[in-house]
Order: sequence, then structure tokens, then C-alpha cells
Amino acid sequence: MSVDQRTEAECLLEQGALYGKRVGLRGEDQPMVFAGFKQGVFSLYFGDAPIFHFDLDGRWQHAFLRGRHYLKGLDASIHEIDRVREGPNLILKRRFLDEGEAARLDEEVRGAATALLESLGDSTPRREHPPKGKAKAIADDELRAVLNQIGAWSASAWDDVRVRYRGAYGPLPFTPPDCQKAVIVQATVGTPNGRSFGGGPAHEHSVRGLSEFERHVQDVAALAGRRLLQTKGVFLAGADVLRRPGSDVL
Repeated sequence: MSVDQRTEAECLLEQGALYGKRVGLRGEDQPMVFAGFKQGVFSLYFGDAPIFHFDLDGRWQHAFLRGRHYLKGLDASIHEIDRVREGPNLILKRRFLDEGEAARLDEEVRGAATALLESLGDSTPRREHPPKGKAKAIADDELRAVLNQIGAWSASAWDDVRVRYRGAYGPLPFTPPDCQKAVIVQATVGTPNGRSFGGGPAHEHSVRGLSEFERHVQDVAALAGRRLLQTKGVFLAGADVLRRPGSDVL
């Protein structure tokens, strides 16, 4: 097969330097499936698509299927991004999936991993290892373990995440684009003086004392789980956090 004819999965098995542990799985008359671990992330590529990225607790975060990107937040909401060409311009159309759409997509992602896990029980798919010296091959037991984790994310498990998210956070203020991958913790909640950034909705204002803030951080860390391995940044949020006494901010 020429380089030009290789799928994304095949290219990653050969050259996916970010994936320090990886393996290819090839079924009969099926495109290769790539499975790989990189910093805090497990990925599955079914040929060129669909593509799924998960945290190390088995929660999916990014999916690409049917030509569209889907991003799943820590609060379990799903953001769809569709790239549409209008004349000479490429337009990004964004929307949040409603409850029914989100549930169906959750089950589709879960089903893809579950079907792959079930296929490992017979003689196919055939394992293909990365080039020697470039990466380690994922062992069968490790691959089965992570696929089992993904399969455990049922509708009730996602409902539990939503409840825990609401318990950990108050209404989030505007956050700058450069903190999108940071862990967000809230020192203050709501909007002082009834004014919010960009004319957004105002919420009742409160300040977390040190003991309350410590409990909040523990709740956020428990909610994030091993997703914390993906980031080195923390964003201290609050519409008026920098108006607090310096000792409080420190």
C-alpha cells in the first residue's frame, strides 16, 4: 500500500510520535483500528473515521464522525462543530446537542468501544505492532481494561456526572480562550452589583471562604479524576476575584 493510500489509523501506528503506547487491530476486510495512549488520553481511530478520544477514566471528550466534530465538556454537555463552506469562506457552525441527541451520541461512542472489546474474544482482529524502538505495544489486558472502562459509561453514569458538576460549581463566569484546557476553580460565585461580562445573565454573588474553597477544590479534583493528567494549568475564576484582598487571592 502506498503512503497516499494509508488511513489515518495506519499512519498513526507507524508515525504517531505522541502515542508512546499503541497498537493496530485489523479485522478481515475492515480498515485498521488504531488504539493509543498519549499524555492523559486514550484514542481510537477506525480507519479515517470515526475517531474518539477519551480521558483515562473512560469518559469520551472528542469525537469525529459523519464529518462533524463533537466536544464533551466536564459537565457532560456536548458541543457540535460543523465546518461548512459558504462561497470562499469556511464557516464553523456550532450548537449544543439536546438531551435526546446527547444520549444517542453517548451510546454510539460506548457501543463502538464495546463492539471492539467483543471482537477481541475471537481470532480477529489481527494485532499489528508499532515499529521497533518507536513505541511500546499495548498489552491485551490493558486494552481490554480501558475498553471496559469506556463501556461502563452508561446513561446513569453520565447523569451522576451532571449532578456532581452542579454540586462542585456555581454559575461559571466568562473565561478567556487561553484557559480552555485549564482546571477551573471558583473563588467567588455569581456577579457583584448585578453586572456581568458582555451583558450576560447575572447571578447571586457570594465569596467562598478558605475552608469552603478547599472543599470546592477537592470536589473539582474528584470530578476531573485522571483528566487532571492532561493539563498543567489552573484558572482561578470569579467575576471579581482580583478585587479580593491580596491575602485571600494568595
